[in-house]
Amino acid sequence: MPPQRLFLDWNRPFLPSAVDYLVERYGSGGGLDMRGATVVMPGGRSARRLLELLVERAEASGRVFAPPRIVTIGKLPELLYVAKRPFASDLAQQLAWVEVLRRAAPERIAPLLPHPPEIDDLAGWLALGEMLGRLHRELAAEAMDFQSVVDCGKRIEGFGEQPRWQSLLAIRDDYLRLLDGLGLWDRQTARLFDIRQGECKTEDDIVLVGAADMNRAQRMMLDQVADRVTALVFAPERLADRFDEHGCLLSEAWQEAEIDLAEERIQ
Repeated sequence: MPPQRLFLDWNRPFLPSAVDYLVERYGSGGGLDMRGATVVMPGGRSARRLLELLVERAEASGRVFAPPRIVTIGKLPELLYVAKRPFASDLAQQLAWVEVLRRAAPERIAPLLPHPPEIDDLAGWLALGEMLGRLHRELAAEAMDFQSVVDCGKRIEGFGEQPRWQSLLAIRDDYLRLLDGLGLWDRQTARLFDIRQGECKTEDDIVLVGAADMNRAQRMMLDQVADRVTALVFAPERLADRFDEHGCLLSEAWQEAEIDLAEERIQ
């Protein structure tokens, strides 16, 4: 079952409309108890403003207010699974990549780095560590990893980058072993593991407010708890075919849309 989509009038500002929805759904008697809800916002500023509006609405109505948990979409994944270890910080991850690169035998990383930096070139190694970390994160956002690329390459005749990706995979494995030895978890790998094992779960209602864009990993995690998810889409329901099942924009549909604009408004 896909998440529920609820279309709201886009002729009103979206935050007051979201407040109306939350008050109607969670208001009862003399209270506004939203402790069982996680509200997912596009950014930090809109998250803070939503809370301000909810407080104002509660004060105006004289109701006792228990706020929901309000997060941005980037923070949502860690609420959908149990972290079994502390996560490595961004700096710890970068330094771990640097360490495994510097430790690797030259022939092992030659397909990736035929001319590695000098051993004392810290800036060069840090740049490489940042690059590998970024590539690792970009793949994970699409629910992939280096192993996924290696497996895909095997199915493509004449794929010339296979040695490079196999080198990256070996370095990635060293990186994960290093973090494991430190008692730390790589956040991206943790997300992929729980997606693949089907271990995403929540007891909260999840309300997506104007989540116009999400990556594939976030969508797959939400799909595992879809019965708890409501996506507030700020558009008329007649345009439902321009949004996907998560309430995100379908760019192809919008590219072909006609704009009803009077000629006198064009300068």
